[in-house]
Amino acid sequence: MTPNEKSLLITGAAGFVGSHLVRKALQQGYSVTCLVRPSSDLWRIVDILGQVELFYCDMALTDVKKLSERIGNVSHVFHL
Repeated sequence: MTPNEKSLLITGAAGFVGSHLVRKALQQGYSVTCLVRPSSDLWRIVDILGQVELFYCDMALTDVKKLSERIGNVSHVFHL
């Protein structure tokens, strides 16, 4: 799989910094995948949920193969 040059994965996307980064990326035309914990409160990004792909993941418990398959086509990762 080749990366899409306008695609991002943002971990911590439901947090203060992450939610601002998601909005800015969308404004600039990026396709955004938001990696959030299952227990995350999504109130900061609830209004843009239809514009992003959500991936619920607990990094401590995640199967690395599953994660790499999911993010294999993104061009950049922002780990917050």
